[in-house]
Amino acid sequence: MSAILISLLAVVFTVPVFAEDAVEETTEPVAECPAPEKGEKPLLGCAQHLGAVTTGYERALEEWKAFARTASNRLKNVADKEIKTKGQIQDNSAEINKLKFKRSRKNKQMIKELERENKKLWKVLKGISKEQAALCKATSKEGAQKHSALAKRLSGLWKTARGSIR
Repeated sequence: MSAILISLLAVVFTVPVFAEDAVEETTEPVAECPAPEKGEKPLLGCAQHLGAVTTGYERALEEWKAFARTASNRLKNVADKEIKTKGQIQDNSAEINKLKFKRSRKNKQMIKELERENKKLWKVLKGISKEQAALCKATSKEGAQKHSALAKRLSGLWKTARGSIR
């Protein structure tokens, strides 16, 4: 209880009650604290040699992200073709179903044409699936090579840093 009373009295006596009692401002500039540096603190001692490894990992990450974006863009083109072809198949199938309910010779001919077109589109879709599988296989192989090269480079940086630390 007395601690609360002491802190309350300290606040009351340090805060000016009237505007006239306020402390006049001095014309001297107040020394400003330096702004904290953005970024990380520098590495000290033997840890300085690890900075090259850190930079290497950051560069490797950027290279890997660029590789992934490139692979994704290649696959996007194939995926767009697949979506377009599936949409055409669905549209044709819907039209075939509508025409089946209307019985006429003209409609029978249209149904046959649409079924032939769908058959061709299914072949195209099968080809797109094969193309996608080939792209994925190539991406996997290229990714393994990229990963191996990055790991080799990072391993070299680590060996250099470790040799400097000892």
